Parts: sequence; structure tokens; C-alpha cells
Amino acid sequence: MKKNFIIGTSGHVDHGKTALIKALTGKDLDTHKEEKKRGITINNGFTHLTLDEFEVGVIDVPGHRDFIKNMIAGATGIDVAMLVIAANSGPEKQTLEHLKILDMLNVSSVIIVLTKCDLVDEEELELTNELISELCEETKLEGAPIIQVSALKQTGLDDLKTEIISQLKAIQSNTAAGPFRHYLDRSFIIQGHGTVVTGTVHSGSCQKGQKLWLHPAMKEVNIRSIQRHGKSADEVFSGDRCSLNVTGIKKEEISPGMLISDRQLNQVSLIDAELEVFGDIKPGDFWCDALFFTGSFDAQVKLSLLDKEMEITEDDPEYLEGETFKKKRFIQIHLPSPFPVSYGDKFILRNTSDTHTIGGGKILDPNPLHHKRRSKTVLERLQRISDKGLNTLLNIKIHEAAFMKSVSDLAAELNLSHAQIEAAIEKGLSRISILKGSEDTYLIPQPRLKALKKEIIKVINDYHIINYLSEAGISLDEIAPKFKSYTETHSDSDFIKQVLTNLCKEDLLVFHKGTWSAKGRDIFADSDLKTQVEKVKDWYTDQGMCTYSQRILFDEMAKSNIEEETVNKMVIFLQKSDWLTRMEDVFLVTENINSARDQLLSHLLENDGITVAGFRDLLEGNRKFCLNCFALYEKEGLVIREGDDRILTEKGRQAALQLAKQEA
Repeated sequence: MKKNFIIGTSGHVDHGKTALIKALTGKDLDTHKEEKKRGITINNGFTHLTLDEFEVGVIDVPGHRDFIKNMIAGATGIDVAMLVIAANSGPEKQTLEHLKILDMLNVSSVIIVLTKCDLVDEEELELTNELISELCEETKLEGAPIIQVSALKQTGLDDLKTEIISQLKAIQSNTAAGPFRHYLDRSFIIQGHGTVVTGTVHSGSCQKGQKLWLHPAMKEVNIRSIQRHGKSADEVFSGDRCSLNVTGIKKEEISPGMLISDRQLNQVSLIDAELEVFGDIKPGDFWCDALFFTGSFDAQVKLSLLDKEMEITEDDPEYLEGETFKKKRFIQIHLPSPFPVSYGDKFILRNTSDTHTIGGGKILDPNPLHHKRRSKTVLERLQRISDKGLNTLLNIKIHEAAFMKSVSDLAAELNLSHAQIEAAIEKGLSRISILKGSEDTYLIPQPRLKALKKEIIKVINDYHIINYLSEAGISLDEIAPKFKSYTETHSDSDFIKQVLTNLCKEDLLVFHKGTWSAKGRDIFADSDLKTQVEKVKDWYTDQGMCTYSQRILFDEMAKSNIEEETVNKMVIFLQKSDWLTRMEDVFLVTENINSARDQLLSHLLENDGITVAGFRDLLEGNRKFCLNCFALYEKEGLVIREGDDRILTEKGRQAALQLAKQEA
């Protein structure tokens, strides 16, 4: 079970959020001079406390409408939210806006904390409770517990802590999901240590000493040390509130909203998303420009409403009184400059004056094409992703690609981890073949794989036609480059190897000695060819322990109308099949070489040495044959030259003894 968590406050200005945190932790988070002066929280404040076995980071977010941006940044990545409502005021404008934002950010663990309960009577408390319950209806906060407290009187705090512990126990660990992504909200210098950045780990994990990348600047940084919840740590995980002491970058190069990751993420300018619109917002407020918030990042963006013309009427269930638009829409977001986002990231949109929230949603495709037209196909595509999730997005990406996609490709394109991609694949893909290689897992639509296999078989058959006397097939290095049209930037011999292996399993190819050949291929299906090869073999056999120029062979074969090029191919074939052995510029019958070796070893076991002439007489061969054999046997370490004689080495003597034993 995960042991480190983040809880955060939200709610209208002056409803007692900071006082509540001080009552829980003993720390006052209004430390900014302007905060003390105005009596409100401006920046996100941070502290921590221990509850049973849990280490809990605590974020105090601003409630004032001017600082909603900071509230969104603080609310992103929290495990449990405390929606704070003053009992003597009841829900107010920012309460409602914060409630909607928590709902949009999919913060499912929410505790509604009714503060300043000492200032009202029981009847008012009951009415406020009923009003809050009504506000939460048809949201993810429906049924959320309501805890009554008084920070001043220190009442209800134990009940609140008990409820927090209960909700933390129900939260599952998510440390393995996603690449390491750490949104930054502050940076500062510590004398003697250098630059420190703080924020919440959005996904993944990282360790001290690890190399990281700052986005969107794409600068490399290294972690010198880590603090989590005010204590030194060697590693941090998803959901942790932490500080990283980094090297390789100056404080002036860092600004809130930047992102640190353990890899160079794919930075995009276009995002396809689904947007849930708040019911009291007019369409004209967000048709063109909006403020976009995700994590601590924000930017003014342009919106393209993809289903603009697909409006609804009063008869439709999604009709909002006084409006003629759907509550949930599909949009394309145009960022002013590239920034890395991932599938499933939550976001909030506000109007460009930053006075009210338009809505919020989820990123469906972090790397889409530019949709010039609001086509039915695009809307159906996004609806499928919205309904079915990540494995549907992968299905679409794979089918739309002109090339094979690997798990690594998809992880890089969507800024997800290999584990996330593989988990989605396990849920099932439609009409896609999965090939597991030694380097990666490859995904290709079944029709394209079928076409690829057909092309591979044709290439191999063509290879056999050209190399008709070769028993060996085509090697991976020879065949892989021919199919780059299937692998984009991949050299991907590993992918092609898996397809070849697949063809062997289908009994269409044979793998032998590192090469692939067509199944059932017979190089001697042509009887004339077999006759010609036998003629070449007969010529070599007739030479016995002698060897002559290849020119004599060519002339002899010409009498049988066998061309020189064909003879050369036959000689190479006989060499590859080990019937001939190449010795510099001549070929010797392998069986004759072996016989000559045995005769030499037997002779030298009984005699002190042998000359070239003596070896020639022993074999009844010619000098050229004997010299080539001596060169081979010397290379094998069986004999050495001493004057005009060849004598046995110790290795040769042992071989001669073994031979004598076998012949006895």
C-alpha cells in the first residue's frame, strides 16, 4: 500500500481553509507578506503531518477568484480534497467553482469540511448540510462525507483525521503508472546547494542522481538530492509532494508550469479532448480563445469546437435551459507553443479574462492531426476513444499509421510508459497482430501483415531464382533493409525477424544455418542441373590427389555446353555443401584432404619427417596438391616445417595416436 499522500483544501475565500490546516498541523501557511496584509491565501502553501502509518503532504490552495489558477495547480495530483465551507456563510461562488473543478479533475476522494461550526446553531447546520448535499448531486462528489469542525474551538478535528485515514486506506498505489512527470510550481536558490524546484509528482518515480529533462526547454538536469514532505529521500513516486535539488540549470531558466521528466517527452501544439461545459456558460464565451490549465501549466489557447453544428433542442435530455449546446463536447486545443501532455490528463478551461471557469475535461489524443473539417469520422473516432479508453486510441493509431508501430513508438508518441501501453494491449486490440521480439513488442494491422508476408515470400523466391545452386537462403541483414516501408525509421531487423519466425511456424519458410528459405525447395528439381553438377564432381574426383588450374575445368565443361558462370556457381555450391574445400586459388575435394591427412599422420607416427616429394609419392599426387595440404595441416597445428621436412607437433602426435587406436 502507498504510504505517502497529498491532501489539499479548496473552497471560497475566507472560509477558514488556512485556519483548518493550522489546527491540523500546527503550521500557519499564510507566510507571504501580501497574504498577511489581505488576510487571504494567494500562493499554494505546503506542510505535512503524520496520520497513523501515513506521511501526508498538505496543500492550502487560494479561494479568491483572482487566484483560481493557483487553486487548479494545487488541486492537480492530490489524493484527497477537503472542500471547505464556512457554516455561517454556506456555499458561495468560489465554493461552487471549486466543486466543479474538483469534479472535472476527477478527484474522487473528497471530504466536505464544514468550518466555523461554533458560530451557528444546530438548525442552521442542518440547513447548510442539506444545501451542500443538493449541490453535490449528479457530480462525483455526491455522497461525500460532511465533517463539522471548529478550528477555534478545536472540535471535530479527530473525526476529520479519522475520515482522512479511512479515505487514504482505500486509495490504491499508482507508483508504477506513467513516465516520471513532475510539474513545477516554485524554484529558489539554497546557498551552498544551488537550484531547488518544488511541485507534485504527477506520475512515475525518480531517484537521486538520475538524469532528467526540463520541458519545454528540453534541457538536461541531474538530481543532487531529494526532499519529500520535508525529509530527505532517495526516491519519490506518483502523488508525492517533493523538492528536487537539481544541477545543470539556473534558477532564471525555470518558471512555474514547467515540467521535469525522466525522458525527452513528445511536445505537441495540438490536442484532441472532450470538454464538459459548466451549465451556466454561454457558447460564445469559448468558441475561439480560452485559458488552458493542466498541472501547474497554463496558456492562452485557441479552441476548435469539433461538433459545433451538432446542436441539440429542448427535447434532448442534455438540453440546458436557455442554451442550445451539449454539456459534453469534443474540441481541438491549439497551444501557442509545444508542450508535453499525455492521454488521460485532466484540464480546466477558463475565459480569457480569467473571471469564470468554462469547463474541464480529459485529453483523448495528445498527438492528433489538424482537423480542418468537423467531419463525422473525426467525431466518431473521438467518441470511441471517450467510450472505450486507451486501448481504442492505440487501435486507431496502429490502423491509421502507414508503418508498423512498436510499444516504444506508442509510449513515446503518447507520453506514456511501456507498462501503460502493454496493460492497454492486454485488454484487446481489433484486427491487429502482436509480435513479441527480443528488443520490443510490435503491432501491425492484420491486412498489412498479410501483405508483408506475401512480399517476403516473393523476395525469398526471387533470391532462390538468382542463387539457384545455393542451399542456403537469405540472411536477416540481406532481407530486412528491403522492408523499411513497413518500419518507418526502424532498421527493424528485430521486427522482420519476428515476421520470418511467424512464417516458419506457418510452415511456409525454413530456417537453417542463419538463413531463411522457401519450404520444400529442391535445388535439383531440374534434372539437367543435377546432371551438370555431377559432371563437375566427376571431373574433381578423376583428379585424385592432384589439382589443376580452374581453366582446365572450364574448358572441359564447355565441351558439355556448360557456361563458365554456371560452372563457378556449381563450384561455390559444392564448397558451401562441404564437398569441396577452397585453398587460396584452387579447390580440393574435401574427402581427399581428409584421406591425405590420415596418411600423413600414420606415416609420421613411424617416421621422423617427410618432404614434399616424399608426401607426393605417398599420395601418388602432384606437388601443388601436397603444398596446399601442408599449408592447411600447419594451420591446424598438426605439423611444422623443419628444414625440408614436416614433422609432427605434440598436437599432431596425439591425433596420430588416436587415429592408430581407431584403426586397430
